Amino acid sequence: MLEQMFSGWTAKDLFSPGEARRARAANGGLLSPIAPAILAEELAGLWCTAYVYEGAHHVDLTMITVSGAITAKNSPPDPRTEGRAVGFRNDINLRLAGRHLLGEWRNTSDSYYFGSVHLAVLPGETILEGFYTAVKSDAQVVADRWRWVRVEPRTEIGIDLANVSLREPSRLYGTIFEHDPYGRPIPLAEVIEDQWTSTKRSPPT
Repeated sequence: MLEQMFSGWTAKDLFSPGEARRARAANGGLLSPIAPAILAEELAGLWCTAYVYEGAHHVDLTMITVSGAITAKNSPPDPRTEGRAVGFRNDINLRLAGRHLLGEWRNTSDSYYFGSVHLAVLPGETILEGFYTAVKSDAQVVADRWRWVRVEPRTEIGIDLANVSLREPSRLYGTIFEHDPYGRPIPLAEVIEDQWTSTKRSPPT
């Protein structure tokens, strides 16, 4: 019965001396007894994400990959952050506990910014809703909302993500935060600029 209550722990682990239990928790993580309520593989794929940092809207396309570990990377295409020539590029490591993704992110554009992330997987697995924390300085931490909307599978087929541009950050931020929590995934065409806008060309006549 105890083993069913504490997934991932054996009765021997539970009745072992305190030092052994603490070592077991440290190796497996304090939340390891909390079993995932969904399969991590269900979250794999492309997501459009948005948040505000220091008053500036940030948007990106992030690919979640599940290969033992759960990792995420938000390029290509280039992420966009208002007022910055280069958007925040993030690498993220995640773990699943219940219906929550928890982890750490690190900015790879300048390797200074880093922090934590806590996202709830809403029913339907189309929206991830939660918060990030970020190191603003060596002695200051900030936090704000972070929302992810799944990009409709197969709508990226035939599109080279390295050669497209995301829509203007404040408008796309609105699109992401206004998306129906119980709606369908968002088509890729709704989050990227059309071909002629993104390449700064005029369509043929």
